[in-house]
Amino acid sequence: VEQGLVMAKGFHASSTLLALVVLACVGPSVAQNVLGIDFGSEWIKLAVVQRSAGVQIVLNEASKRKSPNAVAFGAEQRDFGDTAMVKPHLAFTHTRELLGKQFSPTLQTAYGPGYFPYEIVVDEERGAVKIKESDRFLAPETLVAMVLTYAKSMA
Repeated sequence: VEQGLVMAKGFHASSTLLALVVLACVGPSVAQNVLGIDFGSEWIKLAVVQRSAGVQIVLNEASKRKSPNAVAFGAEQRDFGDTAMVKPHLAFTHTRELLGKQFSPTLQTAYGPGYFPYEIVVDEERGAVKIKESDRFLAPETLVAMVLTYAKSMA
């Protein structure tokens, strides 16, 4: 019994030491801010959680709580959100719905001209969809990454 008690004390001491090491590693990251993203098909909303200030909703350039989930390409720049929707016929929207989708004629019909203002074609390498915009092809993942980078810059 006495030997079992010594082993239990040794286990307790080593588990306490392990817990302290884990807390020491996690401790500095607890003070970091957290960005929450509500990434919908049409809208994107952001909130920042700060240790000292709590939860704050991030406002866009137009002082709105939500921004259109859109990206558009101009002659020399990319436009996001409300600015991209100035010319909605040129804006890439609803790209989240194409993430991870395999190309099929059914998908092309479902998300065709009545739904998207651009052409959906097959990516031969991956079998997935890609979007044709004038003379270039863009993966939905690329467009989503652009919007998420824009969202991060607003925070």
